[in-house]
Amino acid sequence: MARRLLSLQHAHATIVRGAVLSELRHAARASYDFGTDTEGRRVNDYCHFCFDHGHFTNPTLDVSQMIEQSIEFLTRQTFMAEAEARAWVGSRIPTLKRWQASPP
Repeated sequence: MARRLLSLQHAHATIVRGAVLSELRHAARASYDFGTDTEGRRVNDYCHFCFDHGHFTNPTLDVSQMIEQSIEFLTRQTFMAEAEARAWVGSRIPTLKRWQASPP
C-alpha cells in the first residue's frame, strides 16, 4: 500500500499540471522536473509542467479545473477509483502554493 501511495504521489506531482513538488513531498529526480524563473533558473516550488520561465503555463486554470484535471489523470493513468481520486486530490490541490492569495 505504501509503495502504491508513493507511486501515485510521484505520478501526480510530476505529470498533473499545477502540482507543487515540495508540497506534495515529491523527491524530484532531475533538475528538469522543476519549473524555472525568468532567467531559466530552477524554481523549487513548482514543476515544469505548470511553471516555466517565471510564469504559469496555464494561468487561467482555476483550482476547480485543476482538481477535475487531476481526477481525470489519476483515474485514467493509475486506475484509481474516481471517489478515491476526488478525495485525495480535493484534500491537496486547494492547499498548494499556486492557489494561495500571493503570487509566486
